[in-house]
Amino acid sequence: DLLGRIAELEVRLKSCVLERNWKGLETALRRMNPIAQKLAQVEEERNLSFRKLQASLGLGEEAGLYHVVVLLPYDHRERLAEAYRRLKLSVIAIQGITGNIDAYLRNVTGEMQAVLSELYPFRKGKIYSRRGKSKPVESTPMVISQRL
Repeated sequence: DLLGRIAELEVRLKSCVLERNWKGLETALRRMNPIAQKLAQVEEERNLSFRKLQASLGLGEEAGLYHVVVLLPYDHRERLAEAYRRLKLSVIAIQGITGNIDAYLRNVTGEMQAVLSELYPFRKGKIYSRRGKSKPVESTPMVISQRL
């Protein structure tokens, strides 16, 4: 359920980025924080429960879910496998949305850098002082003809 809520907020987040709705973006991020904190807590509890289950079955921590599942009674096996599939699908959905946002932002940032490099070619790379130390570009350079 928590992953589903995060996925919904990520869709909203993506929409805000595409629409350049920065207030909506901030709101979505604020709403996501408590859910992410709760999710971290639930994940910690899930992991602890799984480690206890592994130990109770005489398995080490390297045993994966399906190694554990086959040792359980059939009704528990089905419920646990179904919960795992739902969890996995939710995570994949979130990764897809997040990857989509990341790709969009990387593309926009790259294009903006390319445009700025063409507009301000003197800002490419580092600028060095007379002493050979790197320094920030402070203003637009000006070329003055001394022949005048």
